[in-house]
Amino acid sequence: MSAGELSGRVALITGAGQGLGAATARVLAEQGASLILGDRVASDRLAALAGELGAQTMTCDMSEPTAVAAAVGHAAADAGRIDIFVSNHAVLTRARFLDHDPEAWWHDVEVNLSGAFYGTMAVLPGMLERGYGRIVYVSSSWGVTGAEEASAYSASKAGLISLARSIGLEVAHRNVAVNAVAPGTIDTPQLEVDAEAMGVSLDDARAEFARAIPLRRIATPAEIGRTIVYLAGERAGAMVGQTVQPNGGIVTGRA
Repeated sequence: MSAGELSGRVALITGAGQGLGAATARVLAEQGASLILGDRVASDRLAALAGELGAQTMTCDMSEPTAVAAAVGHAAADAGRIDIFVSNHAVLTRARFLDHDPEAWWHDVEVNLSGAFYGTMAVLPGMLERGYGRIVYVSSSWGVTGAEEASAYSASKAGLISLARSIGLEVAHRNVAVNAVAPGTIDTPQLEVDAEAMGVSLDDARAEFARAIPLRRIATPAEIGRTIVYLAGERAGAMVGQTVQPNGGIVTGRA
């Protein structure tokens, strides 16, 4: 990527406090974007990242539409506008389907899918008014294939793929590109949750996941972040409602 590809653009990324969100924020900053770092609550990690990148922060529960509208509105007013929205926040509850607590099931859907909807509702009018915007939904390979003991998460991530397709078709002619990225296993704190569910150590979980991937390793957050930044940039302007799958080859051609 050329230096400063996103110079002059303002990007909001949710779930920015750690893992993929933090890595993507750094790549966005490397490409010249001014950042709004969103997370559910304020934290030392979020404050430290904001200080590192010269960014402003935004805190709200993405499953609460009123809170999202207010927080995004204030952030946009402070920054002047929002050109790029990376919907990266997520929650994952592991349970067998018949044992799944309905409240927890719907919480996953409300955060992962409805949160993207609420965020898009908040940023899209300004993008349409200015005639420019980039929206990237962070889905998952499980949104393509499904996964045992992750029905709510998988269903919500599949919904993001369809949301990108649907909204992308509506707004492409207004120079607003809406797409999704569906990564496979990433070396983030989520692996600790997976390892606990598998009853193995973190290193053993990494090795087990890697054995199933044709690339024979799991992805780094920065690798996925660079894919997200590509979709957020000028070179992806002809991408409409697409889902890019950086997953090491474990899933191909199914989104």
